[in-house]
Parts: sequence; C-alpha cells; structure tokens
Amino acid sequence: MNRQERKAVRLEIISILDKECKSCSKARKFSRSNNPYCYTKCQVGQRLLELSRSLKRQEEVVKVESEAKRPVGGQEGGVNRRWTDKEVRFLIENKGRMSLAKMASKLKRSPKSVGGKIYALQQKGMLVNKNVD
Repeated sequence: MNRQERKAVRLEIISILDKECKSCSKARKFSRSNNPYCYTKCQVGQRLLELSRSLKRQEEVVKVESEAKRPVGGQEGGVNRRWTDKEVRFLIENKGRMSLAKMASKLKRSPKSVGGKIYALQQKGMLVNKNVD
C-alpha cells in the first residue's frame, strides 16, 4: 500500500468515526479504542477494525506475531502483559461456556489474571455478572 492509499484509508476512518461513532451510545459508554461491543457486534466497528488492519506495515505485523510468542506466566517477559483485543473477545464469547481454568489454559494466562479481567469487564458493563467456576 503506497502513501496515498494509506492516507485515503486514514481519512475514511476519521470520516466513519465522525459520522457513525460520535453519535453511538455504546461507543460513548466505553472508550472506543477498547470497546468489545464495537469490534464484536457493530458492523461499523468491524469495518474500522478491518481498515486499521489494512494500514499495518509488514514490520508491525511481524512485531505483533513476535509478541504473541513471548513467554507467559511466571517466566521472564511474560508477567503483566497487556490484554489483546482477541483475548478480550475470547473471554466475552466463552464466559459461561468454559471454566475459568480452561479459559486460562487456552489464553496461556493464570486463572487469577483471567478472573481479574472478567471482573473488570463486568464492572465496565461489558459482561453479564454470572459466576464462572
């Protein structure tokens, strides 16, 4: 993608944010950058996600892939890593279907970390407050 094409994509993103997301009650309730509703259920949000992915340069894609391979748990470099959008979506989609321990295993995170993130999502109103395990 050349410079002009990237500029056109950025302008389209700005236009969508101004026209669609500015008036959306769901987007205002949570920060747009970390609102699972926007990228899991909203067609506009999914389009924005698609556009943003098209902007990524090859070196950024390699960087993300290398971060996914880093150690987890108590190993060096894996402690206190940030939650990715994909991991948050996984929690939202599987809470109530899968045990806390199983979700932790699949995400390569501690059960305490998964439980804490579920609690935080419930406090933000992004998850229904049902018991897991």
